[in-house]
Amino acid sequence: MNKAFSQKFLTSASFNEFTYSKNKHFNAFFSNDYDEELFGKAVNPSYCDLKVYQDLLVFSFIKQNILAGSKILEVGGGNSRILKYFQEDYECWNIDKLEAAGHGLIEIDTTGFRLISDYMGNFNEELPEGYFDLVFSISTLQHIPHGDIKIYNNILKDINRVLKPEGYSIHCVEHETNQLLKNEKKVWVNPIISFFFDNQKMINDFIPLEIAKKIRNYFLCRKNSIKIIGSRQLVKPSKNSENPSRIISFGRSRRINFEKICKHF
Repeated sequence: MNKAFSQKFLTSASFNEFTYSKNKHFNAFFSNDYDEELFGKAVNPSYCDLKVYQDLLVFSFIKQNILAGSKILEVGGGNSRILKYFQEDYECWNIDKLEAAGHGLIEIDTTGFRLISDYMGNFNEELPEGYFDLVFSISTLQHIPHGDIKIYNNILKDINRVLKPEGYSIHCVEHETNQLLKNEKKVWVNPIISFFFDNQKMINDFIPLEIAKKIRNYFLCRKNSIKIIGSRQLVKPSKNSENPSRIISFGRSRRINFEKICKHF
């Protein structure tokens, strides 16, 4: 059952703070009891994986920004904890081919949401155009074929196709930080993030590598002995734009004028 939030901390204006996962973000999650609400128990950051943080981030954003009754679509959601929680108060959809890519599943319980067995970017007609208030993904985009510009472009166009003009798109993407923390130049991240960033307007600022290296209080975890960190950026579209602001991205440093984009809301 959905509970009202007690403190709104995650908005378009504040999202820069959440571009990288940080330990202190758990304090915001915990202040609203979001961990107990979503997982049915208190979460200990010292013993949870990155997926828990990412779920809590998206959960918080929906609770604080997306009205009940809205239509939400998860990309590659698998057996989604987010959709299962919100299924009574939101119209929930999941597009997932269920081919076990990226340690995914081949069969799931679809009670409470509609499953489209396909990949985002295939322009599946079962996904209505201009229909969704929110499109999101959690640890999905890093599994897209590396360097395939055509696929990148199709995914970007397809997400824009199904979003309402005023809809949101938010995505959590993992990237390796062993090199980042050692102050080396190379950090692995799927180039789809750079592609999105170069081809779509953003609301929040991108934090480039040279600045990210100086950030402290990262929330890190181990996955197959590799340290990873979540990178998220959020954008909201303008209604009157040839290239509406919808997709998250991670790439070269760039600043978008928030007021200019939002004046059409």
